[in-house]
Amino acid sequence: MAIARLGPIVTAASGTVGGIVIANTAAGAVLKTRPIQTPSNSEAALTARAAFRAAQNAWDVLGTEDRAAWRAFASRIADTNRLGSSRAPSAREVYVRNNTRNIFCGGAAIDTAPTELSPAFPKLLSASMTVGVSYTVVFSATSISHLIIIKAQRGMATTHSKRSPWKTVLHQTTGGPTPPTFNLRTAWLPLLGELVVGEHFALRCSWTSNLQANWGKNTYYEGVAV
Repeated sequence: MAIARLGPIVTAASGTVGGIVIANTAAGAVLKTRPIQTPSNSEAALTARAAFRAAQNAWDVLGTEDRAAWRAFASRIADTNRLGSSRAPSAREVYVRNNTRNIFCGGAAIDTAPTELSPAFPKLLSASMTVGVSYTVVFSATSISHLIIIKAQRGMATTHSKRSPWKTVLHQTTGGPTPPTFNLRTAWLPLLGELVVGEHFALRCSWTSNLQANWGKNTYYEGVAV
């Protein structure tokens, strides 16, 4: 491993050059050999790559007006790299970034460009667990697509005095003017089993969008099955 002392010509460096990786550490810039990576062929990796290609293909056939709207939106975004420098991503980058996750989660590419740089996250408005019928949750509408993850827990009933482990019962993209509604029962049953009337349940929701780097804070909700 080599350590580089940066002078007045080059003041910061990060990335790869040929087979050399330049990394910034507390000891300064470090040069090391680039590792040979083997592409993963797991089901999730293959699905992610397919979603990425599908989003690129969707951009290739996007209409002129929609492309212009994405260019206008992309011009308002400033991406920051590891050295702290800002750059404006291309409209194609932003479109593909935003839609890869939509397609990965089973949705379709959204051709309409967002209008807000920091849109509000969806809010869990209600959760109604009707035993033997449906486990329904309703979220607020949002202006752009978000990936929502819900983890659920059951317990505190007479027949379930201990809480169960948290299990992921929803991993879904949502967005648009209509408040999204999801029935969690199909995913819930094989993981947590059927609730009983009067049993308490808890939900923990988190979300993100491709336009925002950080996950939204967990929203905790507790209710009783009917």
